[in-house]
Parts: sequence; C-alpha cells; structure tokens
Amino acid sequence: HVEAICNHAGDYVHKVDHKELAFVPLFFFDCVIFHYSIVMCSESFVNARQRKRISAFKGFKVAYIQDEYRFIDQTAKAIHDLGISYVFTLVADNTVNQVYHHDFLKGVTFENTLTGYVPAGWVSRDTLPYLERPVDVSYRARKLVSWLGKHTLQKWQIADRFIEDINAREEQLVLDISVREEDRVYGEKWEKMIFESKAVLAVESGASVCDFDGSIEQRVNEHLEKYPNASFEELSEAYFKEVDGVITQKVISPRCFEAAAARTLMIMYPGFFNGILKAGRHYIELKEDHSNLDEVLDILKDDQKANQIINHAY
Repeated sequence: HVEAICNHAGDYVHKVDHKELAFVPLFFFDCVIFHYSIVMCSESFVNARQRKRISAFKGFKVAYIQDEYRFIDQTAKAIHDLGISYVFTLVADNTVNQVYHHDFLKGVTFENTLTGYVPAGWVSRDTLPYLERPVDVSYRARKLVSWLGKHTLQKWQIADRFIEDINAREEQLVLDISVREEDRVYGEKWEKMIFESKAVLAVESGASVCDFDGSIEQRVNEHLEKYPNASFEELSEAYFKEVDGVITQKVISPRCFEAAAARTLMIMYPGFFNGILKAGRHYIELKEDHSNLDEVLDILKDDQKANQIINHAY
C-alpha cells in the first residue's frame, strides 16, 4: 500500500519511518501523509516533540486510518491536534458522522476508501486451471477479541460450520481450513494457498462495536484476566450488549480482491461488500445457516458454472 502511493507519485514522495521523523526537515515538503500503519494517537509512534513539529507544519496533512472501531476519541483528538485536514477512512459515508461526531472535526474531509488492494503482478500472472487445483476450499482466520462484537463471530463460525457440514455429508473434498493461530500463513505461503485453491471462504471484515474511549476493551481485558474462559455471551451481557450493532463497520476484505485476481472462486456469507461484489455473479452466497450448502457444492463441482463466476469476479 505504501509502495503504491510512492510509485504513483513518482519522484515527489519521500518515505519516512516514524522513528526517523525527527531527522526530516518538514519545511522541504508540501504535504505529510500518515499511513494507517502509524497509530497517530500513540506516544510510541508520534511523541510529544514530533506532534508539536507536525502541528506547526503549514502544508497539507493527510491520514489513512484503519481499525476505526477502537480508541476513536483519541484518534479524533490526534487528527485535530496534528492539523490533519483530509482523512481516508473505511467508515461508510452514512455512518462516518456517527463515528467522527466530534465538533472539532467539522473542517476535516473524510473520504471513504478500501481496506486493501492487490499487487499488480497478481492480475497478469498465469494461474492453474480450475480442475487442476489441488485444494477444493481453503480459509484462514483467527478468533478475534470478543469486544469487537457479534459480527466478528462470522470469521470463525463459517469455518467450523463448513467443515462440520462437509464431514457430515461425507463429501470427498480437499479442505485447507483453520482458525487456529498456529496455522496462519503469510507471504508466499498465503499466495500459494490462494492460487492453488479452487475456492476460498470469506466474510465481510469489520466490527459491530465502536469503543469510543477504549473503556470497553479495558473492562473486557480485565474480566478475562480473572476469568480467562469467559464466554462471548457472558462478556457481551456485561460490557457491550447495548452498543453491539448500533454502529456497524462492515467492509470488503482485501482477500476478496486477491481471490478475484488469482481466479479463485469465492464462497461467502451474505453482505454488502462495499457494493462491489454481487451474489451469484461474483461469488457464491452461502446462507449463514448453511441451508443452501447443497447448491453451493453443486457449483463448486461444476467447473463451467464455477468459471463463469470466477471470470465475472476477475
């Protein structure tokens, strides 16, 4: 993502690690861009001295932000204190004023953007034909922290239910599906898995709880220190049930674009997917109760039907 910004702007961009910021003469530049890998409100990323320097900088200031369901108030204050006037946000246009409701942000422009993209090389790369791919369905995810809300449960529920249903039907499918932390794959291994799979599971990214001041996360963590086996239902009832779903941030995952570029079929729960992907055309919709799994499997086993959807997505 950083390289794309740099490459598209040519020689006019200077990339700086946050640890090197103190040695960069800001007055040489017309604009400062904060990437989402920088937590602007964190002292460990931007200390008080650098905060003062950036605030005094008179040029245009831009920020990309992700994970906008946590410490929202602190992030809003950092936007204001640093003098950032343009924010690329994942929050949808119809809810951005609910998330960034702060009066002191009224002069800031919020532009909706995507969670991620794919390397250009993936789009033109040769891929294995559908029937020659050794894995039928693959998936990786992690069980996210409970205070993010009920929406995040889908990330591991789709995996557990899919495996259970396939085993119950005694289907002869090759599955590479796991939500265990030790099974996560990155880099070339992740790329290999996507390109060697006929299909991948996926759900919308995001969260259904907005923790404005960080208090929900803190209280849940304190509870888990005392009772590490506390259930989601127990934690929800005690700390975030009333706000779960009030403001929901649902966004398309970068893995959808990766699957499309790799010509890999997507099997996904119902969702909006930023209005980009349409059920039946770009992916197979799997109902959350898996009641239509037989229909999904029929398409998965039919290379002509599968390739039609794959080509539309690509």
